[in-house]
Amino acid sequence: MSSSFKNPYLLITMGPTGSGKSSLIKSVCEHLKLPITKNKILIDDLVVDNPYYKKKVKEFLDTKSHDELIKLFETGDTDLQKTFNNFYFSTRSQTFCYKSSRYYGQLLTNDDIQFNKDNEKLTLTKDFAYEENKRFNCNNTNDIKLKKLIDKHKSFVLETMGTSFPDWLVKIPKLANYQIIFAIPGVNTCKLLTRNKTRAITTLKHFLNDPNNTEPPRLPTVDERIYKTDVKQIISTFNTMIKQNNKKYRLLIFNNNIDYQPMTLVYDSNSSNNSNILETIFDTNTLCKRWES
Repeated sequence: MSSSFKNPYLLITMGPTGSGKSSLIKSVCEHLKLPITKNKILIDDLVVDNPYYKKKVKEFLDTKSHDELIKLFETGDTDLQKTFNNFYFSTRSQTFCYKSSRYYGQLLTNDDIQFNKDNEKLTLTKDFAYEENKRFNCNNTNDIKLKKLIDKHKSFVLETMGTSFPDWLVKIPKLANYQIIFAIPGVNTCKLLTRNKTRAITTLKHFLNDPNNTEPPRLPTVDERIYKTDVKQIISTFNTMIKQNNKKYRLLIFNNNIDYQPMTLVYDSNSSNNSNILETIFDTNTLCKRWES
């Protein structure tokens, strides 16, 4: 595959939950004629795969009937949202997250909690011994994975919501020789809310039927007001990048509104002028109809 990119690349995929950030990788690589990398930085994977998260979710689900759970997921119950957020963030910051550690998935000791706090600003610059790596929570484990890829000059993908610009990332000195690409898939916001609800219920049903071999569910925000606030901030972040870019980064926008069809490129900073396309695609101003169960 011929590519104009001579150096390794960093692809930063941005967008709200359910917009298709994972599928976006293939579309970007095809457009830019890049080899698809298997190197991905996504902290959600570390959390969802963590035995502690699976254990807490299963313990909670076992306290309710299947019908009751499906109803709670359909309505986006506020208390349920708080419960799942607590499972997620406690797993992310308070458990051993290094898979080869014999303590993997267990709660951190007080000493290890302090160890993580002391080193959280150093994980992208300091080399840690193998035994030290095993002590890290998911946040720091993710950063160490990122550092190793950069040290080895590897291409990789980093997935983020995009409510703010990742200044901390692009300023890492060793990324100076990387080709940095930002890409976002646009989807109608009302469609996204329905898609997220459907996906959460499907994941829930699969987990209830086979908790040992399937991914535990997460509960994305289905509150229209909160979700649209996040989408508007993501749009604002990307539009600011377009205005300030000066060809420093490659910026791409894809339309992902048609289910089961390839995404369509609608903006490329190297050749496009229509920088207001995100507002049109996401359409956050239209009031969503209340979806039916």
